[in-house]
Amino acid sequence: MNVILSLAWLFILLAVGGWAIGYLASELVSRFVFRGELSPVARRSYSFTLATLPLLAMAALVVAVVVTALGKSLGWMTDHCVYHGPGHPHLCFRHLPAIDLGVVEFVAAALLLAGITYVIIGFGSRQYRAGKHICSLLRLVEGRIPDRRVHTVESLSPFAVTAGAFSPRVILSRGLLDRLEARERRIVLAHEVSHVRTRDLLYNGVFEILLLLHLPVTASRLRKEWRQALEEIADDRVAGHFGREEVAATLLKVFRLQRGEVMPGLSVAGADAVKRIERLLCPADNRRNGRVFVSVSLAAIFALSLSSAGAHHELETLLGLLTGH
Repeated sequence: MNVILSLAWLFILLAVGGWAIGYLASELVSRFVFRGELSPVARRSYSFTLATLPLLAMAALVVAVVVTALGKSLGWMTDHCVYHGPGHPHLCFRHLPAIDLGVVEFVAAALLLAGITYVIIGFGSRQYRAGKHICSLLRLVEGRIPDRRVHTVESLSPFAVTAGAFSPRVILSRGLLDRLEARERRIVLAHEVSHVRTRDLLYNGVFEILLLLHLPVTASRLRKEWRQALEEIADDRVAGHFGREEVAATLLKVFRLQRGEVMPGLSVAGADAVKRIERLLCPADNRRNGRVFVSVSLAAIFALSLSSAGAHHELETLLGLLTGH
């Protein structure tokens, strides 16, 4: 049983190391990659790719070591474990590591588990509060028709929001609709329906889960860029039908009415209002879609996996130093 726990501890250390590599890369790159003019599609690709780096780096490191260990166990690769002493931290399924786990290792594992639990509970609590808020709004819906995707609520607070990852609903308040002209209402509705048609709420939910692997400062930066991209993409779709000037004027009016009120989900008044309006009125000719950045990032992860497989012995030695063996 001790050797199984020892092997599990080594793989936990590997996973933590992969997370550290991916997180640091995401933190450093995110500091400068969003500078300058970016198309909304490129901004979305950059932020999502950077959000996935810790997970991809962990997977690359662990999978590379597992494949190498299986190759040694099946005789496909040279077994160098026989040249090491019994206390060497073997990453091998034939020669299990006979390292002694002490109080330090168990305390570290307990702290790691407590940290993961804290993050998950915090995320669940935030999602529960957001869902509870949306449910309270839906109880005010006119007509109470559950199958409808667009609802009007009898609330004096001016807002328009799309919420619900798997069954998205557009919720418009009477306080907003009564203060808009007919064409402005259609622009607001078209913006929110655009989020529904492109499943932005579902992708946003996945994105928020990926952000759990980041420290708050990096998560906040990536979330800001991600939300900005989603709103700008929706703006472009609506502007293609109503015109950029009319959409910009409507957004300005909605921003003034809503006055920074924060709503769960994706709101027509979300993200940076000034940047959205300036971009609608003065669009930049930027055709980058982020494919090169995504390709380079995946190539870097693949290189990490190959180098990890080739440095199997070096990884064992490093883990030996970390565990005192």
